[in-house]
Amino acid sequence: MVGGHDMSNPSSPDDDGRDTDHASEGMSAAGEDVVPSSDQPADAGARGHVDGHGSDDRPLGRRLPRVRRAMSRRMRSLLSWAWVLLAAVTLALLMRTFLIAAFYIPSESMEPVLEIGDRLLVSKLSYRIGDPEPGDVVVFGTPPSMQPAQTAELIKRVVAVGGQQVEAANGRLIVDGSPVDEQYLSNEEYTRDFGPVLVPAGYVFVMGDNRRSSQDSRVFGAIPESEIVGRAFARFWPPTRLGGL
Repeated sequence: MVGGHDMSNPSSPDDDGRDTDHASEGMSAAGEDVVPSSDQPADAGARGHVDGHGSDDRPLGRRLPRVRRAMSRRMRSLLSWAWVLLAAVTLALLMRTFLIAAFYIPSESMEPVLEIGDRLLVSKLSYRIGDPEPGDVVVFGTPPSMQPAQTAELIKRVVAVGGQQVEAANGRLIVDGSPVDEQYLSNEEYTRDFGPVLVPAGYVFVMGDNRRSSQDSRVFGAIPESEIVGRAFARFWPPTRLGGL
């Protein structure tokens, strides 16, 4: 056989041409057949039929690792965000417990420095590494003699510490016999006479800046330093009143 024709039955040139054309068409059709040759890789369609049953799990097998990788990436992303959220909550709780807390002003007792609705940052670390000083604005637990109270904490200014003698005379605050320059008071503020009072060691004497509208150590006495929550050091709300104390 040569070129697909029997030598014992030669064909005319025209027939030869026609046979050649048919052979070419046959080869073209064969090239489009779904059955691959032994030395040529099967395409996706062929692989679907090679087992004679019309199915093949290799495409699905190739998809499964991609699905698993995609799910693994999503799971890693979710776990990462969960860790970030947990860390943020833990950090916030630790900061509130040991470092910094936010408080708001519910009354006019500290005007004009602090107004109703102001929000403050209070350092809880200040008095773990130091002692209260006159002029500090402090948050402390409401004394038992003031219970029941509207709030669990009060905010006032320290005017005298343990061992000092404090009093008011002629509208002026006097500590250890010397008038105190209280620049944080309004110009019209007048301090009613009281004292003298000797502040015990480990205690502080506190007063509101709005002396006529403040219940403070003139009412409930000096407070233990152990009752101080922290020192207010900054106002963060409203934005127009942002600043330190």
